[in-house]
Amino acid sequence: LELFTSEKFPKLHNWSQEFLNHPIVKESLPPRDPVFSFFKGLYESLFGSK
Repeated sequence: LELFTSEKFPKLHNWSQEFLNHPIVKESLPPRDPVFSFFKGLYESLFGSK
């Protein structure tokens, strides 16, 4: 899932990549897949799957 692309928002995209690759941020973020699955399930339970 991309909220913004590097073509449309190059500076914001570069900043977000640098932020996510910072060692402190990397060790603080939870694993992406379980978080994504949780919110996907929550979304589907609230709005129904399409």
